[in-house]
Amino acid sequence: MTEEPISAPDCLFEYTLQPAQAPVSGPAVDSTVDLKLTCHCTQSGELEGISITLPVGAGENQLTTDLSGVEAGKTVEDGWQFEKDDETADSYIAYNAAGVEPVRGFTMTLTLSNVTINRTSGKAPCVITEYSTSPGQSQSIKEIIIPVVKFPENFAIKSFTAQPINVRRGERSSLSWRKGTAAATYHLTCGNQPTGNVNNINQKYTGALYETTVAKLTATTTGAPTLSHALTTLVTVTEPDLTARHLTIEGRTTLVGYIRRLTEYTGKQPLELTTNTDGYLIGVISEHHTASHPDQPVLLPVTITTGHTQQRHLFSTAGLSTGLHPAISVCLLIAAGSTLLLEPAVGRCVHDLTWVPAGSGQLTPT
Repeated sequence: MTEEPISAPDCLFEYTLQPAQAPVSGPAVDSTVDLKLTCHCTQSGELEGISITLPVGAGENQLTTDLSGVEAGKTVEDGWQFEKDDETADSYIAYNAAGVEPVRGFTMTLTLSNVTINRTSGKAPCVITEYSTSPGQSQSIKEIIIPVVKFPENFAIKSFTAQPINVRRGERSSLSWRKGTAAATYHLTCGNQPTGNVNNINQKYTGALYETTVAKLTATTTGAPTLSHALTTLVTVTEPDLTARHLTIEGRTTLVGYIRRLTEYTGKQPLELTTNTDGYLIGVISEHHTASHPDQPVLLPVTITTGHTQQRHLFSTAGLSTGLHPAISVCLLIAAGSTLLLEPAVGRCVHDLTWVPAGSGQLTPT
């Protein structure tokens, strides 16, 4: 169950209710949670109030059987009142009698502490009601339903850890966990790769890791209603592979790894290479002035073929300000599996070209 913001048309706020899941109470021990409603303003307007309604009862669609011990709290500006609604038996309401006009980005938090979860697993829909006026609209009442998932006793995953949490590129990490005693099925994913059912084990090694990876263990109930509980853990890879499609760098950057200067390219003969990883062709091309060849522009054609797509880039110093050695920089992002063709340069060319890989593959002659 995710705890992502939820909103509705014409609402001034989007809402997040935490926790989104909680274990049920047992015969010997009550399960008590502190509910936190985070309200984040996404559009300007006039707000009169927000109420939270908790479903009361002992069933799977109710949250608690007793509201007597619940305490209301808030982290908002002076003038707000957040307390039990005198007109209902199950609502808590925040009102500002004078009205407030929150601006976009304004955030406030309403809390209900000491909520005792009932003993029946299921999903309890909590109702968030916003009393507000959107720009160009009359005052209206908007309702948002956010469910709180109630897990069977001893269902939730007790712990999920990785050891070590930091590995070198290509190394593995051991994932281990403690399960609850309630019947459930368990599935493990490591990055984008599912590893399947892990019902009968409590430990598993990752494969070789080449980038920082999130592992996720999900438990799902075997009976109705179907509920799930997930924990994640992070394994950090030092000197990881880098996959980039759009990269913006500001400031000084140092790149290390299998960087290769293309010293074999003379500018007089074509050079064709194959990229076995994503990478960058960077460098500088400048004119070589002599007494017999002053101010002669340089033209370097570079062709990149990826699958059936061919791109031809022309790097020229023509039109640059005159100087000792007018120069133009080269920076091309090239996908893995492409053919890079450096054609003979036109003009007296001085160049310094370097291949910077974004992964572990090599640049090889075609």
